[in-house]
Amino acid sequence: MSDYWTNLISESSMFWQQATASTRAAVIATAVLVVGAVVVVGIWSSRPQFITLVDGLSPNEVAEIMSKLQEQGIASRENLAATSVQVPRPQLSRARMAVAGFLGPTGGAKIPEPDGYFVGDPALRRHQLRRHQEELLAQNISQIKGVQQARVTISRPEPSPFLRDAQPTRANVMLDLQRGYNFGQEQAASIVMMMAHSVEGLDPERVSVVDTAGNQLSSMRSPADTLLSDQYRYSRQLESDLSARAEWLLASYLGPGNVLVRVTADVDFRESSMESLTYDPEARAKRSERIFSRTGTQMRHRELGPAGTASNVGSTAFSAGGQPVSDREQMEETEYENARILETVREAPAIIRRLTIAAVVDLGEAAEDTTMAQAGVAGLGGAASGAEPTAPRVSKEDIERILKQAVGFDDARGDQIAVVVGRLAGSSLLALPPSSTAPPWEWYRELLRNASLGIASIVALILGFLLVGRMRPLAMPTSTGGAAQADRARRIAALSAHAMQDPDSLAKILQVWLGNSGQADASQVNSASAERDSAPQEEKRPGKMAA
Repeated sequence: MSDYWTNLISESSMFWQQATASTRAAVIATAVLVVGAVVVVGIWSSRPQFITLVDGLSPNEVAEIMSKLQEQGIASRENLAATSVQVPRPQLSRARMAVAGFLGPTGGAKIPEPDGYFVGDPALRRHQLRRHQEELLAQNISQIKGVQQARVTISRPEPSPFLRDAQPTRANVMLDLQRGYNFGQEQAASIVMMMAHSVEGLDPERVSVVDTAGNQLSSMRSPADTLLSDQYRYSRQLESDLSARAEWLLASYLGPGNVLVRVTADVDFRESSMESLTYDPEARAKRSERIFSRTGTQMRHRELGPAGTASNVGSTAFSAGGQPVSDREQMEETEYENARILETVREAPAIIRRLTIAAVVDLGEAAEDTTMAQAGVAGLGGAASGAEPTAPRVSKEDIERILKQAVGFDDARGDQIAVVVGRLAGSSLLALPPSSTAPPWEWYRELLRNASLGIASIVALILGFLLVGRMRPLAMPTSTGGAAQADRARRIAALSAHAMQDPDSLAKILQVWLGNSGQADASQVNSASAERDSAPQEEKRPGKMAA
């Protein structure tokens, strides 16, 4: 195999040395054309093949579907008439799932209305109306962010004239969520309220919302369960917020990946109220005051006569003489109000009772960065100042003090903090969501497809070289072969010139060679040969010139 390549290289170099400028230009142009063709074919083959996703739409519906596909990161284009949407073939399944809620269960952009008729089965009519309502609700729910497809089932029992036999209406919603999207309780509660307001006689407590993975997003839970779920979510959110705040503050100084902080909060969700009433006897205020006075005059006489009624009543009582007497009466009534203080203290729920902070800090890389920075500063300004600057080193106590200020540490509550200085593994995959660590299968498939086309082109090129090498190489003329070729050319040129001067003798010679004139006289041939040999030397010059 090595001899083959050695001969091929030597013959190629010999051909290149003996080739003219035009031949070399043609070879270079051919090579550039072949390489360009391979590149163009590779680029063209890497382009996705678009197929029709949905057809027969209006321009507004086409624009809405394309915007929905763009939100999902799916490439799309429309046809010239703007009536259909096309997507790449590898992304056809994702595109169908993305626009399934818009297209509806029937596969069209519109959900058909149930046929209206007066004669028929009433139960079938109610079933069609319920199915139409389920499809409309599923289409509306699919418009919510994070929901790819929704399926609604309404369980409505047959009406009964007896109250004891009446059954409540129930509903179930199944969601196909986007990968990596965090669908919270608020979104599930909004779906429940939308279902309760859209279906007659449906209570929010009788609506359940689940996803395709089997997770129960919202169901018929008691108020106590809902309260516990809200409290747990609040605690986790508070801990995440405090941890992120402290970690961001330290990472800004020590560098990313050099600190890890976790905060645990003990939250009291009890709600208490205290009311106290205090009276101050020293501080009093006049509330009301009432004054009653009476003034009058009356005659006062002496007591005469025997004791009894006759002496005091009648004309005999005033006949003895007397003198007038003034009479005055005054009464004051004042009401005072003692000062009182009514104090109501109400403690709202979600009070932090205690915080526990745990932090792992890597001071190795941070210390090296600080030392290098200080060394650079010392190299620039140390010569001028003449003193060696001391590099500030962060200590464990400094880290604890920063963490306490970041999370709101309070010794009165009994908060605790623990800081460990060590080396961190620095695995960035732990901080990524599960959806971002998933392998991009679509990208790998496109890469393998393009790589296979490139490998096929290279294999075809190698096979072409092998076929060219198996061909018999042309024998390059040597110096001796060149002289023989030149002599043969002179002979042919001389014979041509003689044929032009004496064509009759040439015709006779050809007749002898072909055997068509067997009875021709050989002497005539010999004489023709002698005349040809005795031709003047001047007639042979054109042959030499032709050579």
